[in-house]
Amino acid sequence: MAKLHQGSKHLKKNAHQARNRAILWTLPTIIYIVLYFTQQFQLHWGFHLLALLPLIVAARYSRQYKIYRAGIEGEVETAKFLKSLPASYEIYRSVPVSYQGQKSEIDLVIVGENGVFAVEVKNHSGKLSGSADAQEWQQVKRGPKGEQTRKMVRNPILQMKNQVWLLSQNMKEQKLSLWIEGIVYIANPNCELNIKQVHVPFFNQPEQLSRYILHYQAKNTPTQAQLTQVKKLLHRLSKSKN
Repeated sequence: MAKLHQGSKHLKKNAHQARNRAILWTLPTIIYIVLYFTQQFQLHWGFHLLALLPLIVAARYSRQYKIYRAGIEGEVETAKFLKSLPASYEIYRSVPVSYQGQKSEIDLVIVGENGVFAVEVKNHSGKLSGSADAQEWQQVKRGPKGEQTRKMVRNPILQMKNQVWLLSQNMKEQKLSLWIEGIVYIANPNCELNIKQVHVPFFNQPEQLSRYILHYQAKNTPTQAQLTQVKKLLHRLSKSKN
């Protein structure tokens, strides 16, 4: 069984902040409703809408919270599944990386005797459409009554490539020259994908992901000394507060 290292709690912190802000922005409306029905305080009928305005802000933070929670769940479930890799592998969750002012967080970094893998995990639902080089993809979701909602989401392939570059720069600072295999994984197997011109490892089934990592053959197999250096770097990055 692979060893799992817990990393930054940045995403969980963001989720808690979004949830707390949603609750706080709901309170003014709740308080007004209570005061209104107890006849302790009433606005002119035209100002009732003002008491409802905080709910708009609360709804925005509530949506953010749901997005963060979905991301956390996808990352946790993927890490749990990858623990089934052999004991020679080590998994690092939520690794913050930065270089020359650019910051990001890699969902999963897997280190094994056959290489180093950086995995960008997305837990999208509905249907995703776009191309590998587009800045954004279109997400279409169907509501409980059959209605469709559309929005644009960030292209995880470009996110992954940027994260690989950032990690490689951190490695070069440690005199490490190793290939990092970037992978995009859609954790929701029911997500329908219509992505064109994909030339990177891109999976939406956990078995595909683990099989790819297990059977990957690097052009230059890393030495044990290099792998030890990489692990030390990942430990240090995981404890940093980027």
